[in-house]
This record gives sequence, C-alpha cells and structure tokens, in this order.
Amino acid sequence: GQPVWFSIGRRPTTDGPPAQLRLGADKRMATPVNYMDYPFDGISLGYAYSNLFGLTDGPGRIRFCYGRGFESGSQIDDHGGVNDVDFAGLSWDVYKKGNRFFNVQSFGAFNLFNVPGDTKFPSPFELALADSVATGEMTQVEADTAAALTGMNTNGVLDRQNMGNIFHTAAVYMDKIDNINYFVTLGWSHTDPNDDVDEMGISFLNDSWNDPEDKDGYGVYIGGRYDLDDLGLKLGLEYNWGSEDWLAFTPGHDDLYGSKLQTRGSVYEAYVIYDLPGGEAISKYGKAFVRLGYQHYDYEYTYSGMWLGAPTKIDDLADDPLYGQFYAPVEDMDQVYLSFEAYF
Repeated sequence: GQPVWFSIGRRPTTDGPPAQLRLGADKRMATPVNYMDYPFDGISLGYAYSNLFGLTDGPGRIRFCYGRGFESGSQIDDHGGVNDVDFAGLSWDVYKKGNRFFNVQSFGAFNLFNVPGDTKFPSPFELALADSVATGEMTQVEADTAAALTGMNTNGVLDRQNMGNIFHTAAVYMDKIDNINYFVTLGWSHTDPNDDVDEMGISFLNDSWNDPEDKDGYGVYIGGRYDLDDLGLKLGLEYNWGSEDWLAFTPGHDDLYGSKLQTRGSVYEAYVIYDLPGGEAISKYGKAFVRLGYQHYDYEYTYSGMWLGAPTKIDDLADDPLYGQFYAPVEDMDQVYLSFEAYF
C-alpha cells in the first residue's frame, strides 16, 4: 500500500514503448523507451505519485535502475586492468491517463570496453608486423619499436581495454484519437571517451589515432496505427531516422537483419495485424494474431549500432581508398516478415 517499491533480478527492458503497437501487444511490454532494448540483471527503486504540478488525473511514476554489465573480479590485474562496466539511469512516466502517455528516460553506461570477453579478435597491424619479421623485412627490435610507438604489443590479438562512457536520453509521447494510435519519439546520445585509443587506433566514434572527442547523435521515431475493430485488422506505418553519430542500445531487437532503431539513416515500415477470431479466451492474456510487415532500410553511414570507429558516409567510400572497410557495408535493404503469434 505504499507509493515506493524495490526489486532485484532480471529487468523488464525489452520491447518498451512504443513497440507494443507494431508487435500487436497493445499494452506496454517493458519499462524503458524502445531506444533502450537491452536485457540485463539489476536493481530498481520506484516511486508512484498522483499529483504533478497540480495535475491529479494522470498519476505517474519514476524509477531508478542499476545494473552491472561486467565484473572485473577482486584482482583487476588478472583481467588486464579492465574495470567494471556499470549501467544506471532513470525512467520517468511523467503522465499517463487512458491512452495518453509521456515518458522520459536518461541513463549512462560507464567504462565500456572495445571487445567482449572470452572473444579474441585478430589485430591486423600486429599480424603484419609478425609477418614482416618472419620474412626478414624487419628485425624483431624494429617490430617491437613500431608496436610501442602505436601502443600495440605483439600477441597478435586486440587487447581489451576500457574506452569511456556513453550517455543517452529519450522521450516518447503516445496517444489515440478515435481509431488512430500515434507516437513521437526523440533520442539523444553522447559519447564521453577517455584519453586512450585501442591498439587499432580506435576510440568512441573515432579512428586512425585521432584524439578522442565527444560526439552527439540524434534519433527520431514516429508512427501510427489505424484499428479496424469490426474486421480485426490493424494497419500501421512507421519511420525512424538516425544521425551520423547516433547510438541506440537495442541488441534485444527482433528485426531480421539488424535493429532498425540503431540505423544511421532511415527505415520505413508498413505492417498489418489480423486478430484471429478464436472465440472466448480461456485466459485474460489469451489472443492470437498474424502479423505481416515490410521494412526498407536506407543506410547513410557505416557502423550502425557500433560505438567504436568513425562513421563514414557510404556514398563516399568509393572516393578514397583510406575508407576501405573490413566488410562490404549494406547501403539499402528490403525485408518482409510474416509471423503467427499466440498469447496465453
């Protein structure tokens, strides 16, 4: 009966608003705005209120969440000097009444590193130095000197290290007019790199041993859905756009190829949901539907979703050999999905 609560364990952090519209759930499925679609374990402390600036007809709530993404252990030196990786933020339901909903969230991810644990990525520069020694083009002393000048060692793999912090803020407004559901979502991302680059010369949204610098990214996500209740049909349209340095935290996505919300560029989506006439539900959660959709991705910059390496305009890749990529980037893409979904 108190207006505060505390919980610990797996956080409800995937498919948050406004994802419930295109996923056919209709009700909010998770706590954070869909720009943060990241499953993690942690703790939360919440407070619910019934009066905000004199508005008593739309109660809201605010939550503080904290989680640890990586534990370095009691002996940091045994882990290559890598520090703990933590996450903390606020999710604030500013106003909620009926279909009208306004939420603001802000969080930070601290001491992020360049490569995940238990995974070894080859370091091309170190391998090239080793080949030069093996072929006699360089002596071992010369190779060690060249490696030291760029902060590399000669183990042939990319060493893990902390790279800095990332901050993120987003807001979503949702409402319904007659049979039309609509939403507007805005996002802002900010990188706060430390003064180091990794062995590849890469830092947050920067590369080629340039001095690390803060970068800001912006995202826009809008959409609507028209419900034909008599026919059991729901027709939806969505559009999202991300800037050159945009970052979204959405590895929990269910898009076929890559998260549409982390795209640096534009994504257009159209879908239709058909509620199956299954008769009386045996559970209050009971429902079944078919969902058919089409997505068109139009990428403008490379490395969508990645916080390492400088994004490059895809149209410029052919103009300069220094823009060469390890993998051929996707410029545009079309995909169709069809699903049968049942809730019980």
